[in-house]
Amino acid sequence: MKELPTPKKSIQSLFKNMVLLFDGEKYTHVDVVYQFVFTDIENGFPMYIRFSNGTAEFHEGLNDRPSVVIRTPSNVWLDISGGFRNPFWAMLTKKFIVQGSLSHLRTLPMLLTKKIETPRSLTFSTKWTNPSRALVLIGNPRKKNGLTGFYLEAFLDGMRKAGVQTEEIYLYDKKINHCLGCFACWTKTPGVCVQKDDQAELLEKLDTADMIVYALPLYYNSLPGLVKDHFDRQLPLHYPYLEKAAGLVRHPRRMSIQQSMVLFSICGFPEVEQFEPLVKTFEAYTRQENIPFAANVLLPGAMELYFNPTKRSLLLKKLEHLRSAGEQIITQGRVQKGTLKAISKVAHRGNWLDGANMYWHQETAAGHAGVL
Repeated sequence: MKELPTPKKSIQSLFKNMVLLFDGEKYTHVDVVYQFVFTDIENGFPMYIRFSNGTAEFHEGLNDRPSVVIRTPSNVWLDISGGFRNPFWAMLTKKFIVQGSLSHLRTLPMLLTKKIETPRSLTFSTKWTNPSRALVLIGNPRKKNGLTGFYLEAFLDGMRKAGVQTEEIYLYDKKINHCLGCFACWTKTPGVCVQKDDQAELLEKLDTADMIVYALPLYYNSLPGLVKDHFDRQLPLHYPYLEKAAGLVRHPRRMSIQQSMVLFSICGFPEVEQFEPLVKTFEAYTRQENIPFAANVLLPGAMELYFNPTKRSLLLKKLEHLRSAGEQIITQGRVQKGTLKAISKVAHRGNWLDGANMYWHQETAAGHAGVL
């Protein structure tokens, strides 16, 4: 179990950071030694750092010829280094004591200004271009036997009619392990996960598709577990560095192509609001991946619509709306609001509730398996 770092370890980490932050290219002429004595550690723990000829190095102990000596409790200097305490006010109030030239003290922050140049995500034209290939990742544990695939087929029919080539992959046919959180794909084997399973093949396909369609049933207000594992295991696609975009911090992708994403989901509840947590998850996903969220096609009441024979005409209309949505997403890069509303609207919710309860009464009595 991780423990709270001791003051000594925190100070040692601070000096390592100081070496990394020294801008040696800019301050090649500097030759100065900062001697610190941390008065609350081991009755006075001495460390010094020397900046000379564009390099920086630190050592434990006392230097023979320090340029300046700073005696301070460790927490005071850590707060100053983190920007939580004003150094000059701390010195005036004798929170720490300086021996030697104060000009060296004023110079120290300027020396530690090196910036790390990091990769940035590519930006693309917002002009819509019809995709030629769509990768359809189906996250339904029931695979081809569920209602997700039944409704999805109508949507894909529309996409194919618009001229796109679709490749359907059932995630539950694949071996996708949990992410280990080891960050080896960032440090030891950049861009490659240390686990050997089917996720590697999926990552290659993700990086070459013009459009990605995620199709899945709503599970506990969110997504099925294997789909979440699939998301977690996309870490190798990104650099460990950070960038700020659209007001939030994210990791830039190693490779980026002009692509977009569609969410297709169904649930048994009658309200489209039930999908809100799932949609938020996919909005965050597309923001991280730096790809447009082209549409979320959401079908509530999917079971009642399919199993209630009195709703057959409604079912046929829903399928037509889904085909239209599939065609629109390819030709226009979006689905019209009217079409999305027609797909997500559940008529006669009161009757829906009675019919759904009757269905589950029968299924429970018969001991049947699920259907979504």
